[in-house]
Amino acid sequence: MEIPTVKLELYRQDQSEFTRQIKLALENIGVLQVDGLEQRLVDDLYDRMKKCSKLIFEAGYLGKSFYRYTAGLPSYRFPYKLPGESEKELVRLISMDVNKIVDTIYDSSEGSYLKIAYPDPILIGYHKGPKMESLLNRKNMMIKKHADDQRLILAAPASAPGLEGLLKNRWIPLQPEPSHLLIWGGIDLKSFSSGRVKPLVHRVRFPAEERWALLFAYE
Repeated sequence: MEIPTVKLELYRQDQSEFTRQIKLALENIGVLQVDGLEQRLVDDLYDRMKKCSKLIFEAGYLGKSFYRYTAGLPSYRFPYKLPGESEKELVRLISMDVNKIVDTIYDSSEGSYLKIAYPDPILIGYHKGPKMESLLNRKNMMIKKHADDQRLILAAPASAPGLEGLLKNRWIPLQPEPSHLLIWGGIDLKSFSSGRVKPLVHRVRFPAEERWALLFAYE
């Protein structure tokens, strides 16, 4: 199954058609991708995180196999300190790109359930260490199937494949194209859309060695 793509260029040509295509993809398929991301920033962030991943995972974050950073918002569940200011700056710059895309969706969606705010950038790293291997279930999943609580989730291309969505009763790999954001709805969006958008059920498979993913959750 091909993931629908909506181009930001369409917004400049026809705002109502831009919004219609986004809604159509969310309501009929459950996921889409939108261009407008500067891929080199994402690649640079992942490269920096990989270089210091030994330090991160040896520091003992959640069994030496899992790392999560929530930018700007302290978290009582996960560690949220990045190795240095340069990584934080990259997250900030990428967030600016993402916010421009979100602003475009917001501006074209007057009175719509796509009106969203309060971004929460989340950087997640997985390392194939003995602690994480002991947590795997029989289907070799890092994260078992679930739906997110937030209204809308936007995901930059991860450093390695692994994300899968349950679409039309089949598990489909979900890796956005370079410079694109993958967008899907969470549980809150089902309420805001009066049931028109179902939350995307998804899971993440274990990578060969290491996987980094940058997500943006919107309430």
